[in-house]
Amino acid sequence: MNLKTPMLIAVVLNLVVASHGAFAQDQLNKLELKAENQRQYERTAEALKTINQVIASSPKRASAFYLRGLINEDLNDLKQALADYAKAIEYDPKHFNAYRQRAKLQVSLKEFDKGIQDFSKAIALNPNVKSCYADRALSYEVMKKYPKAIEDFTMAIERADATHVWYYTHRARCYENLKQEDKALKDYSHAIATKPGSYEAINGRAKMYLQMGKTDLALRDYDALVKVSPDDPDAHIRRGDLLFDKGQFQKALDAYNLAMEAELGDAPYIYDKRARVLRKLGKVDLAAADEKKAIKIRQSAAVRKI
Repeated sequence: MNLKTPMLIAVVLNLVVASHGAFAQDQLNKLELKAENQRQYERTAEALKTINQVIASSPKRASAFYLRGLINEDLNDLKQALADYAKAIEYDPKHFNAYRQRAKLQVSLKEFDKGIQDFSKAIALNPNVKSCYADRALSYEVMKKYPKAIEDFTMAIERADATHVWYYTHRARCYENLKQEDKALKDYSHAIATKPGSYEAINGRAKMYLQMGKTDLALRDYDALVKVSPDDPDAHIRRGDLLFDKGQFQKALDAYNLAMEAELGDAPYIYDKRARVLRKLGKVDLAAADEKKAIKIRQSAAVRKI
């Protein structure tokens, strides 16, 4: 027997094993892609069955656990989804998407501290993903940690390749809560300049102007707001109130009438407001009818004490 024969056999066996491993990995990749496609087309139960086959064959495959987490979120099995993301992170501690998705899920469950921790880990892995800063900022905003939220919204803005209006409107709200009115107005105005039809930005700035006693500027914004959102009764009412205070009673009446058209169901306070302006216009009978209507609505809505 040639002395080289055992070595040759060993090499051949290694090549066979390697080839089999590559084949197995290729099959797993195909199954994982199949599960992702099934999920994409909302064949969620089938997707779960397919990804479970992958995990059964490769129980430490981080990408499979991450995908199963997404599928379980779709199935509203949130506890299992969290467990899947934890497994993905266990088997791949640098799994950016698993940290990020688990963070989003934790925030949706109002586990803000845990969500922030995971967003921070995701950011540490990839510091240039702007949306991670924005997502973490939203959590800080909900927790009323406004300076931290502002810092993160700023980081998101600096990394964005285009203007994201909601980054500015949310940062404006944070500034507003910190009584930094000039900075808040600047952000609202920037958002409006970028997207003139932004309801959130126009509404936010209008309310700020009201709080600051700048009624002319507030009225200008409410004029714009009712064009952007003609079905918003609150915008019509605030506009009507401003017009009433300026003595423009007919325009105020028109605004309240539009509010009534936009309001879902009868709202007694709108009748009260309209009655007030009708009296200013000398339409006493119509004012009295609106006052009676407001009383009737309140009485019918009252719950009897037992």
